Amino acid sequence: MITLPNQAAREAVPADHPFNLPGDTLLSQGEASAFIAAHGGSAQPSSLATWASRGKGPRIVRAASRRVFYRADDLRTWLASQMPEDTRALPEEAASPASEAYVEKLLERIECLEVYAHELREECRRRRLENAGLKDRIAALMGEARAEGPALQD
Repeated sequence: MITLPNQAAREAVPADHPFNLPGDTLLSQGEASAFIAAHGGSAQPSSLATWASRGKGPRIVRAASRRVFYRADDLRTWLASQMPEDTRALPEEAASPASEAYVEKLLERIECLEVYAHELREECRRRRLENAGLKDRIAALMGEARAEGPALQD
């Protein structure tokens, strides 16, 4: 399972960090997993191997026909692609009036959903009462039929 990287985690990697490598550096699956973790993501070497065999995940470089390596730039590109579009620019938008308008829209939507949920609960309650009334009416009719049954057989 992959955990999406976050901007703060990627920016927290110091310049002299061992995984702050040039883009053409080749990494093994274990090193790629550690690189992903250092950049705020999470992918086990076994997950990377499975993805490589299925043609998914980060782009691979094959060497010696069976060995799989990952370029540092390809891992960075893949990590960035795993982030939803709306969260990539979140830090800049957090204090903007546009985000306040977005929050207002969300709050309005929540209010509408709460009203709708209340209406659904009321409809369910009304139907339960109707069903209870129908059950009572059916029971009464069955009782009448049983009472009339012996008289009809004579």
